[in-house]
Amino acid sequence: MGNDKEIALFHDRIAKDMGIVSSRNAVNMIFTSLGGHYMNLLQKTSDAVNPVRKNGSIVDTRKHLMFIRPPGFGKTMMLKGLLYDVLPEETKYTSHPDTGNRIETSTFQNILTEAGFTGTVRGNGNMVENVEGIAARCNRGFVVVEEFSAILESFSQTHSSNFEQALLMALDSGRVTKSLANGTISYDTNLTLAAGIQPTKMVDASSGLMRRFLVEYCIPSAEASKNIVAASRNAWLEQDKNDNAMDLKRDLQAYIKTEVMNQTYNSITYEHDKLFKLFDTFGMPAGIESDIYMQAAIAYNYFVGNIEDNTIVVKLNKDLENMLTVDFVSRYLLSFNMHAIVLLVILKNMRNEGIASIKLVDILEASNAYQMNSQQITYALKSLEDMSIITKMKIKQSDVYSITNDVFFDKIVNRLDAIQKAMV
Repeated sequence: MGNDKEIALFHDRIAKDMGIVSSRNAVNMIFTSLGGHYMNLLQKTSDAVNPVRKNGSIVDTRKHLMFIRPPGFGKTMMLKGLLYDVLPEETKYTSHPDTGNRIETSTFQNILTEAGFTGTVRGNGNMVENVEGIAARCNRGFVVVEEFSAILESFSQTHSSNFEQALLMALDSGRVTKSLANGTISYDTNLTLAAGIQPTKMVDASSGLMRRFLVEYCIPSAEASKNIVAASRNAWLEQDKNDNAMDLKRDLQAYIKTEVMNQTYNSITYEHDKLFKLFDTFGMPAGIESDIYMQAAIAYNYFVGNIEDNTIVVKLNKDLENMLTVDFVSRYLLSFNMHAIVLLVILKNMRNEGIASIKLVDILEASNAYQMNSQQITYALKSLEDMSIITKMKIKQSDVYSITNDVFFDKIVNRLDAIQKAMV
């Protein structure tokens, strides 16, 4: 695996008969934003160890989302079905400034004002009361705005003349500051914003505002649009659409659960045994482990979004990448190839006896004690070779095997032992 990996979470789930669009790129963006949100919270806790810094300041890893889609093409499904509903129940508590580490998930439908967003100060002199705005109530929260056009409309209202500046400050710095005649409002608001809007309503969005977002732009074909209209008229689209959303929701819940971002230990020094224990506790669905482990890396890394070629790239720390590779290989062997595990034990014993190059005939002889036939041994050896655990050579017309990398080999053996003990 290289240092730069494009995240590929799911096969495209496009219900072609209905024209429903839920693209891989959109799901990638959601995970990038969720991961950046959690990492930002981890970095800004008082006990964060070696947070990522740039020019002396802690890097803000938040990635705000904007889905631009016409009606009927999954905008609400992506926002509500994939964001609002997928976060674990324990993260759905309100979180106020400087208290706890819970995540709030919110949906807004009404037009906001500047005062409603930032808050205000009531009274004078000694009779002053700070009134919380949404930005304070949603501190540390993942905020969903289904129709961002309502926000854009509010920017033009006389009572919301400074709303856009306040929103930009919150999106950029994670802080809101406002001076009033009777007091000052100032607090952290490390919220991440996910929003949807129709293409025809983008005219009111400024370029300065849109630069703050990862943008997923979906313009369907004329045929797809026609299918949506026809399906809606036949009244069967909505149920199928909901079924599709539920499928995505279940898949995403499995991923989120294994990531458990709000319980990850810190973003730089890796406490391997704790992270592994976390994985052992939640378990891994067979067949998608590699993707799950790649997503666990989200909590530890900084993300790059390239809108022009529609890719999301995660820069993996090499130590974490190696750690995840070891665990994935170990779990794969436990799930699908117990004979290969037996061979690992045999190879380890022979290496400890000082045998560097191990002949196939010696492996076959040692395997007799485990009642393995030649076909099982051949398949197991091929599996270990494919995973670069061992290397096959020809010496004097005989097949000879050697351990490719002693450090990697020992990590695999030790990890297998740890997983098996955890299962007891």
